[in-house]
Amino acid sequence: MVQCLSHRVELAFKDAMKKAPLYSKVYSLMDELFKFYHKSAKQSAGLKSSFEALNITPCTPTRVGGTRWLGHTLTALNNIWKGYTAIVKHLSQVSVTTGQSATQPKALYLLKLLRSNDVITFAHFLTDVVAVLAQLSKALQKRETCLYEVHQQLLATISNIKKFQTRPGPELRKVQRPDGSFAGESLTGDTTQHSAQMPKLLTALVETLDRRFSDIDEGVLCATKLADMNAWPASLEDSTNG
Repeated sequence: MVQCLSHRVELAFKDAMKKAPLYSKVYSLMDELFKFYHKSAKQSAGLKSSFEALNITPCTPTRVGGTRWLGHTLTALNNIWKGYTAIVKHLSQVSVTTGQSATQPKALYLLKLLRSNDVITFAHFLTDVVAVLAQLSKALQKRETCLYEVHQQLLATISNIKKFQTRPGPELRKVQRPDGSFAGESLTGDTTQHSAQMPKLLTALVETLDRRFSDIDEGVLCATKLADMNAWPASLEDSTNG
């Protein structure tokens, strides 16, 4: 059952992402970056050289999807931020190098996404959101997790998600610069789409989590709350007043 509950978190996330068209661009960025370097030893070697030239520890793009999907998504996003400068440097070289007709269009496409203010800002916001959900998913995968704890963890997760509506998370703050740059790279455009889609996504995510976990507040599953000593009244008087 714990694994089933963990899967619900991913389904709730995927449901909510339908409210944010920018997500498709962020997913494309993660997926295409992985394919660009994973499928070509030449490009992989070129990226490694960029890391060495910048004296940065190599951190190549990783795949997104598969089992433990939220965890893979979080890793893919974090690896992009760690290797952002080297990735942009290498793609810039590929985009102007003659004799690479097959890869130049892809390099230009990826550079466009990596330099888009809307895409990069939304991707940082997404990193904060996925980090919260991945933590919940990981907790639900533990064998020792009791069903009554799911109530607590779900409420804590929803509370943290709601906080993003009024306060940016740690990753989003990194890209909210007055000069519109990130990691020394000037970003193009504004964040109009991000600003419009972020609140809708957060609202949708709370709703989808409530819907996917609605049965834990019904019948026998709801009764497991009794095992949570913190939910008990401090005294008989408190119980009567409640």
